[in-house]
Amino acid sequence: AYIVSADEDFSPFKATATNTSKGTEFTATPGSDTPGIPRDGALEGQTVFVGRACNGDPAVPEGASGQIAVAERGACTFTEKVANVEAAGGYEAVIVFNDSSSTGCSELVNMLVEGDIPALFVGRQVGYDFFDVPYERGVRPRARRRIGRPVGARGRDLPPAGRPGLLLLLRGWVPRRRDRR
Repeated sequence: AYIVSADEDFSPFKATATNTSKGTEFTATPGSDTPGIPRDGALEGQTVFVGRACNGDPAVPEGASGQIAVAERGACTFTEKVANVEAAGGYEAVIVFNDSSSTGCSELVNMLVEGDIPALFVGRQVGYDFFDVPYERGVRPRARRRIGRPVGARGRDLPPAGRPGLLLLLRGWVPRRRDRR
């Protein structure tokens, strides 16, 4: 006897995410145990870079209504990042972008995370794009980084923690487009 198990999303609906400052859509995966964007609802806000959002790093700056925290992956669990963003207060959601590890900067993961605000995951290039910082795939960042201020491709720095970035629109579940090949 065999048991086959899979974790696939065959739902006819998906969440959509748009960088409204640039008019571009991007792909994001939702956190496992955090609220989602309500079906037929939306969350719109300005991104704010919060560093890695780990215990021991500089504190996550306090947020304000209409702001979405953006944290870099690495050094602690996703749940710790979300908890530190929640403790700072004021943020509508948190987005974590991939680190520059060998596992693939642009790859998406399904975050195993708990929290009381929506949590999403995006690739590294998308995270850089939130702050209008160029990112060249395959170019390794400088070896050293200052805590709370990761160093980007070709030495380009992300903004210091607390600096606002671009505007995003996260919509609840909408019908998926079918591939017509």
